[in-house]
Amino acid sequence: MRTSLIPYLVQLLSLAALPMVLHAAPPIRVMPVGDSITDGAGAPGGYRAPLYRLMTNAGYHVDFVGTQADNGAASLPDPDHEGHSGWRIDQIDTAIVGALAKVSDPDVILLLIGTNDYGLNYDPTNAIKRLEKLVAKIATNRPFAKIIVDSLLVRGEPYNTQIQTSFNPLLPALVERQRALGREVYFDDLRGSVALSDLPDQLHPGAVGYAKMAAHSFAAITNLFSPEGSQSAPGIARVYGWAGLTNLTVVFSKPIAEESAVPGNFQLSGGLVVTRAVLDAATQREVTLTTTEQAPATLYTVAATGVRDRTASRLEIAPGATAVFKSLAASGASHNVAEAAGYQLVYSLNIPDRPDYATGVDYTIDRHAEVSGFSRVAYYLELQQAGGPLNYVWVSMDAFTSDPGLIGVPTAGSGAFFQQPITNMNVQSSVAKLVAGTNLSGGNLEFWPVNSSPANLASVPNGSAAAYDWGDNPSPGNYGCMQVHNHAARQVLFAFNRWGGAGGVADLGMGNRSGNYLDWFLAQNADTYLVKTLQVFVLPAAPRLAIERAGLAGSASFSLRWSAQPGVTYSIYKKRAFDASAWVKIGETAAAANTAAFTDLEPVGDASYYRVAAP
Repeated sequence: MRTSLIPYLVQLLSLAALPMVLHAAPPIRVMPVGDSITDGAGAPGGYRAPLYRLMTNAGYHVDFVGTQADNGAASLPDPDHEGHSGWRIDQIDTAIVGALAKVSDPDVILLLIGTNDYGLNYDPTNAIKRLEKLVAKIATNRPFAKIIVDSLLVRGEPYNTQIQTSFNPLLPALVERQRALGREVYFDDLRGSVALSDLPDQLHPGAVGYAKMAAHSFAAITNLFSPEGSQSAPGIARVYGWAGLTNLTVVFSKPIAEESAVPGNFQLSGGLVVTRAVLDAATQREVTLTTTEQAPATLYTVAATGVRDRTASRLEIAPGATAVFKSLAASGASHNVAEAAGYQLVYSLNIPDRPDYATGVDYTIDRHAEVSGFSRVAYYLELQQAGGPLNYVWVSMDAFTSDPGLIGVPTAGSGAFFQQPITNMNVQSSVAKLVAGTNLSGGNLEFWPVNSSPANLASVPNGSAAAYDWGDNPSPGNYGCMQVHNHAARQVLFAFNRWGGAGGVADLGMGNRSGNYLDWFLAQNADTYLVKTLQVFVLPAAPRLAIERAGLAGSASFSLRWSAQPGVTYSIYKKRAFDASAWVKIGETAAAANTAAFTDLEPVGDASYYRVAAP
């Protein structure tokens, strides 16, 4: 085994000083999963750096994926991985589904985990069972990924003997059981590639040991993949719809040939017609279809035929390959929020990945000059990530300014700067964790074009002086902060930051972000959203009521007639004396035209006083 690795080691060393090679091949996504050895403890980049170099110089376009990016190296421009120092099998098992959801679908997963179960004496007898449970979980969540299960490396005693007794010898049978279930699982005897002398601390390889690991993994990967992809036929990994209900994206399990992206290769149920098909140039595995209009929140089936991969064999997708997807709910406040019916749109903004509003905002719609008076302000944010639902949040409140030029993005040029409570807050959202309701108290604004610090100098209730949340403080700079909070519920309703001219990707979010940046400060995640639309509405102030006619209507009733706004329901109140006694509601009427009327059929008596009010 060691002799067979010599050519790869020679290649690695001889090419170490060569410049990086650019590839026309599509990316092959490699997800290294494991503990500190995957992270690369003991050498910059661990085995990932030499593996990247080997694959790149062999014509592969390697794309490492994972939620971690520490322990990089100068020779490793792509440091992503899923290695967690000190972790056991069960810890990877707990986190793996969440990690897979955050990264692009891996083509190959290099799984090396278990040595800490022995080093920490964590039920080592059942370590192999925990590993099989983990492998099954990965395989069912990403059925097209090829999972390479590595044997554990040699290490100091007594752990080495335990591993060789109850773990490594059982791996081939584990893999065979999984393969018998139709899963893409492969065994790699990595242990034989690294000697104990290659592990300076008897646990972690040094640079030479990692180079040997890389050469071994390189051989395992290239046995399954050419630079153009694996030798498995393409399949449909998933389908997701877009806002607007005239597009959907079909994600394939591997890169496909350009000529496969034609409308005739895709059929949709429900009478939908495909009019256009576009292959994503970067991944070469995502085809976005333009269709006739989809019904909102409806299940459809998409079938693909004639789709071939990019390998020399031009492998074709299996006949009858289908996937079911649910179209998105209709976008826009008018479709999702009943309260929006009475509101007037003032601003609409399609948020760019890297907004720079140092000199003003280029709104898609700007009607603030048409606004005269308003009693309430509402904000509506829609966000959608690839393959995810279209989420929205609506929050309305009593007007906090009478100037419509100050209710948009609070740029330095606009003069908008608000750090204050808000009243009569209404919240509606597709995000279940957000507290919804009407006439809520405990809301506040943090609108400013400058930087933020976590110091809660305004003493916002439930705010932290250490975490970025609803109780922050403006500070010098040009970062930009536009946030609405429900501090009574300890929640961020929405946040839009990093637009003031500081540069970089903006921050966006609904609800609380985990960690010490609950308000999405420094998230720099705007580029992860396909849809990111912010709209600002106002509720026009109700006009003063003008009584057109009032008088007795017969011997024992009284009639009122007033100028009205069509569609508005008016309430009528009455009391017998013009004093501090309470008004009593005696009825209501909905205006069908520019006037409305009401007749009080009760006896008028000596004196009666009436009040007409709009909601």
